Amino acid sequence: MSVQGRPIVMRRLFVVAGDATPHPIQEVARVPFDLGRPVWATAHGLVLVSAGNDFYPRVTLESWTGPAVEPPADRTWEDLGRFEVGVPAGSMWIEHADGPRVGGPLLLAPGDYGGCVFRWADDLVPYEDDLDEEAPEQVMEEWLIRFWHRGRPAA
Repeated sequence: MSVQGRPIVMRRLFVVAGDATPHPIQEVARVPFDLGRPVWATAHGLVLVSAGNDFYPRVTLESWTGPAVEPPADRTWEDLGRFEVGVPAGSMWIEHADGPRVGGPLLLAPGDYGGCVFRWADDLVPYEDDLDEEAPEQVMEEWLIRFWHRGRPAA
């Protein structure tokens, strides 16, 4: 199963989060934050740092039955590493950094999940979006975020 969305990247950030609290943005606000680190895993989600700002990357969330750590062969994906999160409410959403959700949720069984993040960027591709006819040429990114169940239900 998979879902896609195109969040606006604000202050170079966007979020993948469930319905649990604290929200990932609140969690990373408590620690020294480094924009050079592209993936910040928190207890219930991810804060993702883009190479660009003020654009709409394509983000795909996928659910797998087991670890899926090899990127698709369709292009050169950058492997941004593994993560672990709890999904107590059974859903993960793509969100703008300031909170609104994009599209529908990735439905998962409640529990603990492992995952991996891949990013593809091409700074030579003109940015195109129906929402902004005057958008300049800038980094085009795609993110692929995979989740697999690790076992016990989340507390």
